[in-house]
Amino acid sequence: MDDLTSTQTPRVFIVDDDELVRHSVAPLLEESEIEVKTFDSAESFLECAPKYDVGCLIADVQMPGMSGLELIENLRSNESGLMSILVTGYADTQ
Repeated sequence: MDDLTSTQTPRVFIVDDDELVRHSVAPLLEESEIEVKTFDSAESFLECAPKYDVGCLIADVQMPGMSGLELIENLRSNESGLMSILVTGYADTQ
């Protein structure tokens, strides 16, 4: 495993409880020579989040435990510098 304490290399972090999503999106980004880290929950990402202050977070809206929106709110309250993108597989007009 690479050095998880590096804050100099921009990365894309994919946080999604769906393994199929993680394993289909990551290779697409890696083909463009983007470093990708995947996590199966917001909580598992937050265990490493203080070590990451450069990059982009792609998070699923609906996950067991902490939602993607709650994750982003948590990062903002801790003044994280990560850009964030929320995605969902659920259509809801509300």
